[in-house]
Amino acid sequence: MKLTVIGGGGKISSAVLYELLFANTHMEVALYGRNEQKIKNTLTICGRFNRGTARIYRETNLDTALQDANTVFFCATDGTGDWGGYRSLGINNGAFVLYLAEKMRVLCPDAWFLVATNPPDIPLAAVHMRFGSEKVVGLCNAPLFNEKVLCAWLGCQEEELNANAVGVNHEYWYYDIRLNGQSVYDRLREELQSYTRERIQGPFHEQFPEWGLGFINNAYLFKHCGYLPGPVGGSNRYQNLPIERSEMWKIAFRPHAEEFEKLIQATSNEEILRVTRSCAAHFPLYITDVILALNALKDKTLPLLVINQGAWKEYPAQVMLQLHCHIRDGNIIRPDVSAVPPYIKAVLSSRILQNHLLSRALANQDEAMAVQAMTLYPERLPGEDLDGFLSRHPEIEPFIPLN
Repeated sequence: MKLTVIGGGGKISSAVLYELLFANTHMEVALYGRNEQKIKNTLTICGRFNRGTARIYRETNLDTALQDANTVFFCATDGTGDWGGYRSLGINNGAFVLYLAEKMRVLCPDAWFLVATNPPDIPLAAVHMRFGSEKVVGLCNAPLFNEKVLCAWLGCQEEELNANAVGVNHEYWYYDIRLNGQSVYDRLREELQSYTRERIQGPFHEQFPEWGLGFINNAYLFKHCGYLPGPVGGSNRYQNLPIERSEMWKIAFRPHAEEFEKLIQATSNEEILRVTRSCAAHFPLYITDVILALNALKDKTLPLLVINQGAWKEYPAQVMLQLHCHIRDGNIIRPDVSAVPPYIKAVLSSRILQNHLLSRALANQDEAMAVQAMTLYPERLPGEDLDGFLSRHPEIEPFIPLN
């Protein structure tokens, strides 16, 4: 397996490499990135984990880095500027993702293209529309937080819970929740009306208490609409919920750049993993599972952002959806979402169609269509801002809730 990492010196990408090495994965890894010192530190730490099964190196030429890759993992921060003849049209990393995809068509046409930056789904759907690429996957582990809270509430093991959700990046709704094969949705409708975070215990929640606190918002919305959203109702979608985001982030720990710089002096690999696994609450563990599964080294059910391809027939085949997919023998098996309740279809419609318009705008480099997409949320976009919006705002946020 050849893995190409774009953003090779970053916190999350480095953490994923340590996990892959910890799993003793046989692989070649080309690290491509701008910060020479960070990549040097990453390579040094990789040497501590490598048991002779991997060849990892820095590659300064993008074409050489991409050549014959099986998986391209993008976790860089190139922003919304023009790149390679493309415009981002306000979509973070939009131009650079299209530029990479164009190169991949020639250099590694059969590779999986994984994107971990926000939003992953809109630029990847644009890649699918423009180049016909099928092997595109957006990475978001937010559903796993909800499911860990549900397991703590129900007092069950994670493997006993089967929760299925559908949506878009950071906004999804559970249409089926089963415990040992039996539906517990009605039970949760009743019990979660008296949700209290004090009941949410366990090692994960001791390390990341913010999710048990934030779930107060999920339970509040669940009580009023009868369906469970996640992670807390969608980014910026609902106002005046019981818990402000600032309250969550006051108690959350996320390692900063300084902590990663100090890892070069760590006395044990366990100390390194304690820090790196804190990135976005075990995000590196989730990404590692995805990479291994897509390369047929693991059999796993995981939340992924994938091209619809008819899984939800009411929506365009080319739109990207967040679904709980089973990965077997390196193939993605989408769930049957034909029985999604009408409420969930309705509440997601504007987001799904907005994303679809934005993806088409990016794929076709159509500024007028991008403005059309913005006006799907007119209450978030003052009318006077429509004229020349993209020239005056480098990013679409906070006018539409992408991240």
